[in-house]
Amino acid sequence: MKKYFNKENINDALKASIPIFIAYLPIGVVGGILLKASGVSIPYILLMSLLVFGGSAQYIAASMIAVNAGISSIVLTTFIINLRHFLMSSNLNMVIKNKKLKYILPFGLGLTDETFAVNYEKYISGKWSDEKAILVNFMCLGIWLISFFIGALLGNFIQIDTYISGFIITALFTTLVAGSVKNFVYILVAIISVISFIVLYSITSSSLIIVVAPVIACASGLLIERTILAERKEKCSE
Repeated sequence: MKKYFNKENINDALKASIPIFIAYLPIGVVGGILLKASGVSIPYILLMSLLVFGGSAQYIAASMIAVNAGISSIVLTTFIINLRHFLMSSNLNMVIKNKKLKYILPFGLGLTDETFAVNYEKYISGKWSDEKAILVNFMCLGIWLISFFIGALLGNFIQIDTYISGFIITALFTTLVAGSVKNFVYILVAIISVISFIVLYSITSSSLIIVVAPVIACASGLLIERTILAERKEKCSE
């Protein structure tokens, strides 16, 4: 455990996590209020936050619980929404050094869009370790639990419009995309992802599009980068 909890690892993980903390606090508080308004007790709100650890999934679960949807429908819907985690984990698997199950399982528990974005960016920069990555995951999980607990307590006294949740999550994703943009290829990938989602969802109205759109965008980005590299090689050979 000493290799995890040394001063350097904690400081680096904390610095990397602060932007996520700032985003998670309002999202968690609002989510806690919505779940409490849906009739979920505080212990179950904390259990859901621990096991699901997903903003969009928990928000949708709150709205489905509020309309008395069946358990199977809620589980299936949240599972489909979180299918994108397969894509994120497969990417991280290429950069994580410790492939042992006793590391992968707890690491996977803390995998979210935000922790993926931060850890992957740090890994490819060449200045990151598995110890720091898992600390980021669990620090963010801790803030997530705290913020949902605060929201659940506030839910006893105040109510908010559920429409505000959409603005919070959109703002968070926009911030992450803006922070990760390095060149025009990243911008093109983001645009392709949005357009793919809009077009495919308008045709199929399927929640699975949330997984398909990023795959299309990533494949397009790969083709664009390969085309650029090929052109550069041709120029160099000339």
